[in-house]
Amino acid sequence: MPSTDAVEYLAGGEPGPFGAGQRDFKFAQNLQVQRFKVTAKTSSYSLLESDSGGLFTTTGASGAVTFTLPAVSGSAGLNYWIFNTVDQNIIISGPTDTLVVKNDAAADSLTHDTSNEKIGHSFFCVSDGSKWLVFNFAFAGATAGTIAT
Repeated sequence: MPSTDAVEYLAGGEPGPFGAGQRDFKFAQNLQVQRFKVTAKTSSYSLLESDSGGLFTTTGASGAVTFTLPAVSGSAGLNYWIFNTVDQNIIISGPTDTLVVKNDAAADSLTHDTSNEKIGHSFFCVSDGSKWLVFNFAFAGATAGTIAT
């Protein structure tokens, strides 16, 4: 079934090209905009389960900021977006041997400390229930960061 059929079906109509049914508009009206909860951290912080789905920045930090991920047991699906907005080091830390990062399936932390490459660097961290999958987003040509195992 093409994706337009799925939209029509979810809107309560019969499958067909999007726009062919009268319920398309009603479905579109019921869509809600999801917003990230954005929180600035100026010092090290241990992320909580209740923080999942949030965006954390380093706005206002005058030194390195470490974000510590929770235990992986029972955390499947928890996720955090971490974005460096200042020229300070940023560290993602987790329980021993639980971070999966570039070429390391059992890292303890990931530090981004390359001069002139700190601002705009970000990480998206998702737990699969046994590991923290750390997506390292850097601009073209940026270094990967320092991985500690």
